Amino acid sequence: MALTVMPFEVESEESKWPPRAEKLRPLLRRTALILLPSFLTTTTTKPPVSRPTDFLDGMRGYACLVVFLFHCVTIFYRYKNGYWANGGKGADEYITQLPIIRILYSGKEMVLVFFVLSGFSITLRPLKLANRGAHDDLYKNVASATFRRAGRLYFPCFALLGMVFVQTLLGCYRYADGLDNRWSNIKGAVSQLHLEEGQFSNFVQSMWLWGDPLNPYTKTRWMPYASQLWTIPVEVRCSFISWIVVIGVSRARPLVRLVLLSLISCYVLARVHHYEALFLFGVVLAELYVQREALPTPTIETTSHKVRSSILFTISIFFLSYPTAGGATALGWQTFYKIAMFVTQTPAKQGLSGVFFPNIGAILCVYVVSQSQLLQRMFSTSVAKYCGRISFPLYCVHFPILNWFGFRIIIAFWTSPLGNNLGFALAFILVIAPIVLCAADLFCRAVDEPSVKLARWIETWCLDKSA
Repeated sequence: MALTVMPFEVESEESKWPPRAEKLRPLLRRTALILLPSFLTTTTTKPPVSRPTDFLDGMRGYACLVVFLFHCVTIFYRYKNGYWANGGKGADEYITQLPIIRILYSGKEMVLVFFVLSGFSITLRPLKLANRGAHDDLYKNVASATFRRAGRLYFPCFALLGMVFVQTLLGCYRYADGLDNRWSNIKGAVSQLHLEEGQFSNFVQSMWLWGDPLNPYTKTRWMPYASQLWTIPVEVRCSFISWIVVIGVSRARPLVRLVLLSLISCYVLARVHHYEALFLFGVVLAELYVQREALPTPTIETTSHKVRSSILFTISIFFLSYPTAGGATALGWQTFYKIAMFVTQTPAKQGLSGVFFPNIGAILCVYVVSQSQLLQRMFSTSVAKYCGRISFPLYCVHFPILNWFGFRIIIAFWTSPLGNNLGFALAFILVIAPIVLCAADLFCRAVDEPSVKLARWIETWCLDKSA
């Protein structure tokens, strides 16, 4: 006797939707694809393209995460002092203030790493062309990069500042501005917003002061609507200086070019132009990288090289963790403070001694990683490359989000029965970090990457086709 199996009909997903709502499905799907992070919606099966210089993006991505954490931590914890800087009398007894450990929130020092990485990355291609003697291609490459540089950096910032200005008009930052004196750091970040009158003129004036790349005294207070953007005019100015120097030495022999670049960088640093010097040292490191890659036989990293690179990398992290305050008395830093004072020959109040070792640490860090395949692998993982992709968007959006509602959420956890430390950790890990990373991913796809294409399109439209 044959067994007959009756077909079992499953109600399709389409039939569950009301007819009127059926028309909304494509719109809802597109909205979900836009709002979800790209790593959750990518459908391509093609393996990601790997480049030898992926480590530069990875370093930039991790450095930006440190800046993000810095703007959260330093608001709630008095971590400027080095460990035991006051003899244990207050704000100096946390284990997280010890050397190397404090690198996790050393945001100001990571900005120095940004500058070295930028000098390295923007001149790597021109230096490769100079090493091959392709001077015509070098000039075309530098001309194209120079034309697009300001747009590539300023366009995303203009979009962000426009959004922050609208939020200011809507009163999104009034909560932070209205906090009591316990949260003076938060109040200080938004103290110039929400004016009773003249909001638009204040915004325009702030944009005018902030956007000048030739002003050597750019201050964070000149862009109160997004104070972290003080580095953007510095990036533009230092990029132009770096390209000028590369063009000037491009026709020299490789060894002579390396010597000239090193001397120029040391001179600029001796003249206390720290940001420009960091860019130029990035150019020196790029030249070293190019000359190393041009060797007839590839360099094999032996065990002794790996050990040496690991030690030098640890030393660079140690220098980058130099405390913002209390270096003269903090544990592990007294001797280094004296060395910095002797070399810089400047009063401590001018702060030049405080950036002496962080500058060395930033240069040494990028140099060691660029010369070590072992360390490059650490900064070339999928996570590192993704962080590098969203690094500039993350740098742009994190502080406005914190001022808008991020600090409010952290304060709620901070003052809850969970306690300060556990409350801060849970608020950051479970709420703040996911929101900011998703916003950075969205800003990357909606603003940053289109800005790159817009700058290139403008360049193409303006080109003299007969040249």
